[in-house]
This record gives sequence, C-alpha cells and structure tokens, in this order.
Amino acid sequence: MEDLENAVLRKRFEATEKVVMALIAVPLVPFIIVYLYVSSDVVEVPVPELSLWLRDALLWGSIGLIAVHYVRFHRAIKPAKERVHMPIEEKMERYADASVQRFVTLFISGLLLTAGLFFFQDPMFTLGFAAVIIFMSLGKPTADRIVRLLRLKGEERKMVEQLRKRIG
Repeated sequence: MEDLENAVLRKRFEATEKVVMALIAVPLVPFIIVYLYVSSDVVEVPVPELSLWLRDALLWGSIGLIAVHYVRFHRAIKPAKERVHMPIEEKMERYADASVQRFVTLFISGLLLTAGLFFFQDPMFTLGFAAVIIFMSLGKPTADRIVRLLRLKGEERKMVEQLRKRIG
C-alpha cells in the first residue's frame, strides 16, 4: 500500500516538475532575444510609438501579477497546511495545483515584461523580469519546500522526502 502511495506521489510530483520547468524555460528565450536586441546597436527593428500610460500599465500590471502569485499560492495551500487529517495525496494535489497556477502567473508576468522591454526599452522591465526569475527560483517545487510549506511530520514527511531520490 505504501509503495502505491509513493508511486502516486512521485508521478504527480514529476508531472508538476515538468510543467514548472517548461513554464520557467519558455519565457527565457524571448526575453534573451529582446534583451540582446535592446542592448545591440546593430539590428534596428521598427517599433511603433506607444503611449506612456501603456508602459506604466504593462509594468505595474506585471508587478501586480508578481504580488498576486504569492498571495494566491499561499491561500491555495493553506487548507493542506492546516488540516492534519487530510490524506497526503490530497495535500500534494493541492500543492501541485497551486504550484502550476503560481508558475502560470509568473510566466504571464514574464511575457508581459518581455513585451514591455521590446516596445519601450525601459530597464525597469529588465528588473521586473529579474524579480520573476528570482520568484521562479525560490518557488520551484522540491521535496524540502513541500515538507516546510505543508508542515509535514512523521510518515507524511518521510514519504515526501523519498521524492528527492531519483529512480531510473
């Protein structure tokens, strides 16, 4: 029974990990291309002149999304953290769903910041993207983070810590 539970947890953890890694990697490519374009004097792409209120809306909207991701994530995992008798599979499911939502929000924010950098060439968009990358790095699901955030103890803790070990 315990091996079946571990297999279910591992499968969900690995699926979440793959989605999260894609959501981290995909916005990096367009950002790098745009950043190199903005930094280079060699290539000149005609960019339409857009109003400053749109620049501010993009910047503050992206920053707002960064703040929203944090609040939504912690609200989503709160029931799993507080309910001692909730099955570990349900706790992991809540954590995985909250993590994917968190990274989708950061993904959108990263793309908006990339668009802002392209159209406005304002370094604040680069700083915003750096903040997104920091939050992505700090929020990537790991066994240790799951144990800490869900306050797991005893057998549940051991089961989640088993996820650290890669199996061939």
